[in-house]
Amino acid sequence: SESSLQQACVRWYRTQYPQYSKLLIAIPNHAVLSGDAVQRARQWKRLEAEGAVTGAADLLLIMPKRNHLLMVEAMIYGCFFEQKTSTGKQSPQQREFQQQVEAQGYEYVIIKDIESFISKVKEYM
Repeated sequence: SESSLQQACVRWYRTQYPQYSKLLIAIPNHAVLSGDAVQRARQWKRLEAEGAVTGAADLLLIMPKRNHLLMVEAMIYGCFFEQKTSTGKQSPQQREFQQQVEAQGYEYVIIKDIESFISKVKEYM
């Protein structure tokens, strides 16, 4: 499941980078809401008022990265990770979120297994 993958990624990261353990955070937009449809809608409206955004990625690594491409230094401000199962696909809201954060200088990566997460984090760090 996406949750199991995300838990494995967080566990690995915090073991490998304990000095930066608080810099990889979850964005719990997929929280399970309880009650009937009306109650769930009210709960989501409250979460939206608190800043929840439909389509936001699952994890954010709050660490800048310098890129030196074409002799021009560019800053990447952080990296968003979206967890997907091997058959999972982005929703339109997730693609829109990706476009907006990339336009602001953030990296966005879709992770389908722990190996790709490990590889990306090592390259990023």
